[in-house]
Order: sequence, then structure tokens, then C-alpha cells
Amino acid sequence: MIPGYFHPHSSWPVPFVRASLWLPGIQEQWTPVEILIDTGAGRTALHPLDAVTKVGIPIQTLVDPTAWTRHETPAGIGGKALYFVVAAHYAFLKSDGQWHQMDGEIRIAQATMSNVTLPSLLGCDLLQHLPLTTDWVNRTILLG
Repeated sequence: MIPGYFHPHSSWPVPFVRASLWLPGIQEQWTPVEILIDTGAGRTALHPLDAVTKVGIPIQTLVDPTAWTRHETPAGIGGKALYFVVAAHYAFLKSDGQWHQMDGEIRIAQATMSNVTLPSLLGCDLLQHLPLTTDWVNRTILLG
């Protein structure tokens, strides 16, 4: 099982999981990222704060759509936003000390004034492969 956690300073359930992320062609090594578990998100997304501070993507690159090959503009609860689609490798540390690895894609949000501080999201594209159990009373989250 992959343990998650609830945000320690929130008075309502805000579930997170720690993941290691490797984006071939963008970074040369695995990077730890704290990702918000979002059962309402169709796709996993890396938002500007993590893209810049964790992965090391220059903010100028996150503003310029011509720097990216693939784009999507999904509609969400906050409206439409532009995302750059890239290959991604994910690794989650399980309770037994082993790593659970997954390959797929990630959507990297174009940097805007409204999303610069949003957390990255673990969406249903990955959650469908990781059964989720949450217990707010006992403050536990388990994936897998």
C-alpha cells in the first residue's frame, strides 16, 4: 500500500501523496513532489509552483506555448486552461519500502496569475490503477 496524508493545517480533508516524478527530456533525475489527490480531475497535472521549484522548468517556458509540442485545453471547475502534455514516469514509495512505478503522461499547466500557487494534482488517469481508501477520522490515506 502507498500511504498518503491529509494536509496538517486544514480543518477539512485535503488528501496528498508523495511521489517521485521523472519527465524524460525535461529533467535528468527523479524529483519528489507532493501531489493533491483529486478524484474530480480526469488527468494528473503539474502546476507552475512545482514545475518551477521542483522540476526546474523555467517560468518563461511555462508561459510560451510554442516551447511545447502537445497541448490540451480541458474545461474544469475553474474554466478552461492550457496544459502541455509530456511523457512521465511516476514512483510511489509503498509501506513495505518497495517502489510502485507507473508510466504515462502528465499535463503541465501554462503559468498564469491564477494558477501559480495551485498544488499539482493526481487525477483519475492514475487513480484508476490505485484503489483509494481514506479515513478522515483516523487521518489515514492508502493507495493501491
